[in-house]
Amino acid sequence: MKRVLNLFMVLVFASPLVFTSCGKDDGGDGPEQTKAEEFAPILEGTWTVDDSDQQKGVKIGGGFETKKFSDSNFQLIFSNTTKDGGNYKVTGEPNNVNSKMWGEGTWKFDNENAKIIVRNDDKVSMDLTLKPEGIRLGSDNTIVYTMTLVFTIPAADTQSRLSGVSGEECIFHLKRPIN
Repeated sequence: MKRVLNLFMVLVFASPLVFTSCGKDDGGDGPEQTKAEEFAPILEGTWTVDDSDQQKGVKIGGGFETKKFSDSNFQLIFSNTTKDGGNYKVTGEPNNVNSKMWGEGTWKFDNENAKIIVRNDDKVSMDLTLKPEGIRLGSDNTIVYTMTLVFTIPAADTQSRLSGVSGEECIFHLKRPIN
């Protein structure tokens, strides 16, 4: 009888330990990462003109301006990038384009899918496509990402830095190697 009682006591005290580990297994990864959280570290850094083929580069109002932007060493630099946005700065914007359309400022993602970014200073909304293009094999295992930004400059007054390209569709194909 003592044996049965001891076995019963062990089961009573052991059962809470067994059942406390039962439950939904979430994989231990926490909440799923949003596209904005995924894209933020990829955007962070310096982007240059992707002139790898004739259909890429920079196109403004239907005409390719790739050579002007490549020759001036155009760079779009994203910094302090988070899921909420960050800073941008452009260097090497060519002088022989209708207008200075970039400058510097802050931006944010406009939707949860991170397919649109908006510059905060002038509210220019840009369709964003971001994808890895390939892996360079070697000691650094570099991945080259490409980014396409498509936007239309809204109508502006004649004093605006954007007055020369108002209403024109702009397409920027850019690239950035990431280790």
